[in-house]
Amino acid sequence: MKKILTRLLFCPEESLNNVLMHIPVGIVIVFLAMLSGWVALVFGIGFFIYELNEQHDLGDKAYQDIKGCLFGIGMTGIPWALVTII
Repeated sequence: MKKILTRLLFCPEESLNNVLMHIPVGIVIVFLAMLSGWVALVFGIGFFIYELNEQHDLGDKAYQDIKGCLFGIGMTGIPWALVTII
């Protein structure tokens, strides 16, 4: 199962947990966007700044966390946009 997920999410096996752990953050951002675009924007920018700060202070490859968040946004936002358009 890990091999399949690493191929679907384009990440190495050792960073799979970080990517999967941050997918719900992206889902929350999309649900916030359904309520208020500004709240979602502030939350998203706050998360991004937090991850950049963590990268700067700890050097923990924050791009993997951001990648997980973006996957969550894509997995939730694309179907929401399609339903809204149709």
